[in-house]
Amino acid sequence: MIKSKINPDEVKDLKWKDYVKLFQKDIKTAEAKGAKKVPVVMISDFTFACGETHALVLLGKQSVMTKFFKSLKADEDRKKLKDFSMGTCHFEKEEDGSTAIKIGITGFGKPAQMKKNSRKLIQKLGIKLKDIIKGEYVDEVVAGIEAENKDASVEELAANEALQNNAEELKATDDADNDNKTLGKVAKEFNKANKLMNKEVVMLLKLSKSETVIYTDKHIKIAEEAFRAAASLVDRYEEIAAKRKNLANKAAKITALKDNVVKNDLVKKYETIWKKVKQAYGKQMDQLSEPLKVKFDELNSLLDGIRQEMAQ
Repeated sequence: MIKSKINPDEVKDLKWKDYVKLFQKDIKTAEAKGAKKVPVVMISDFTFACGETHALVLLGKQSVMTKFFKSLKADEDRKKLKDFSMGTCHFEKEEDGSTAIKIGITGFGKPAQMKKNSRKLIQKLGIKLKDIIKGEYVDEVVAGIEAENKDASVEELAANEALQNNAEELKATDDADNDNKTLGKVAKEFNKANKLMNKEVVMLLKLSKSETVIYTDKHIKIAEEAFRAAASLVDRYEEIAAKRKNLANKAAKITALKDNVVKNDLVKKYETIWKKVKQAYGKQMDQLSEPLKVKFDELNSLLDGIRQEMAQ
């Protein structure tokens, strides 16, 4: 979370160049703090005090962004334009060390217009804008999977049901194992799994809509760990909350983390993603010739060995 250099109530009085300077400071603050995601409000066609019209992007605390978004909804003139949205700006580090962002939004604004009108800002910031989409990336991916499931074959439905039974068994096992874990440890495990899920699997599934992708057992493991970690966090929190008074106040950060998992229904969504990846991997392997399957298994074993060595 960052405290913005820009007061949303005063942004209408800023010239374009002054806004860019202040927004650059917000980006640098986010980078310095190692922020992974920050609440955002966007207006695709915002006219600054100098008369120039560009996309307005504001980052900041959730409460501040929510208040500003509500003020835009209350503005009849702005509401007629239907050019504003609220959402989350995700920060990523590229291999060359540069910063890239992707934004998921909800509201009235059109992603295509926001991308078009933010080009000049992005160029001046020296960062890469990967994408702006309606909804969060997880929501987009899950919606795609659910749409595909409506046309699933009898064999695919049977496989999905078997995986569902497997998922329930895994969650039951974890529920018992978590009795010996502290809430902090369970939360830490979820944070790690959640990060990998979004970076490695969610983005791969999104990419699969436009090009051919290769699934590995690594993707299955990441997806499985994410949905199990999400379920474990909720279950363990509820178990401890039933025994301890004022847990919400004593463990405010973990409470907020758990609330976010519940609010966004991440246990179900991550389970859906895990089943999709596991089925896609199975189909992919079925299409390979026997010699290629052997090579693929050897590659997976090699990668597992490397990951284990790095973890030591």
